[in-house]
Amino acid sequence: MKNPLSLCFLPLLFLISLSITLSACSAVQRIGEHGPQGRGFLELLVEPNNAEVFIDEEYAGIIAGWHEQIVPVAPGPRKIELRAEGYITQRFDLTFAVDEQVTLELRMQREYPDIFDETIPSPTSMSPASIQPPTPAQRTPIH
Repeated sequence: MKNPLSLCFLPLLFLISLSITLSACSAVQRIGEHGPQGRGFLELLVEPNNAEVFIDEEYAGIIAGWHEQIVPVAPGPRKIELRAEGYITQRFDLTFAVDEQVTLELRMQREYPDIFDETIPSPTSMSPASIQPPTPAQRTPIH
């Protein structure tokens, strides 16, 4: 005759394994309505690479957390914001086409630069010819 105590544990064991299986399913990332073929891509060549990325005011992750620092983006106009502690927040309005990669390359500026930081030019060493405008985003079609 079977032990009545073991019969009570079978349903409990089933429920535990079912809950573990269902909780693992919730960790799967959903693919949006555009699917993987209906995306543009944002390549972020940004220092520091631990900056947080916000797309249309929604947190998208940390730059270094994306494979090759490339973030999939829904096509159309998007508001991109980069935030890092101790740095000035950067905001960009970019438009993405399907299968197009936009490269954003920049070095974020510190909020309060270190007065001993040698990378900051002194006012006497700056001439109008040495001041360069920021580079615009580069667009690359993806095949």
